[in-house]
Amino acid sequence: MTLNNGVGREELNADGSLAVTQQPPKPPEAPAWGAAHCLSKDEWGKFRTYLTDRPRDEARTLLSIAEVERIVGRRLPAEAGLPTWWAQCPGLGECGDGTAWRVAGMPGHYLIELVRC
Repeated sequence: MTLNNGVGREELNADGSLAVTQQPPKPPEAPAWGAAHCLSKDEWGKFRTYLTDRPRDEARTLLSIAEVERIVGRRLPAEAGLPTWWAQCPGLGECGDGTAWRVAGMPGHYLIELVRC
């Protein structure tokens, strides 16, 4: 049996239960902001230098977005408070030699946890 609920069609099983006829729609993907929305090469350089200058025995650090803005010299877009913004932007060096860093997470609103890799 098919019912029209005004939004779409629903199929019912013989016992009257709702039949599963298709997969639910996929959730929206994170927006693709593009390279122009990320930090410039010079700004990434300032950020990498700041992190490289951290004591070698410091394996992780926690920075606020405001601290990153002071380091790079400009205001970041509001999306910088989202993990997806950091995931779509270039990295902080090549992991492997202990001088590079990666974003490990965002444990709080507008806080970035970075770990040495």
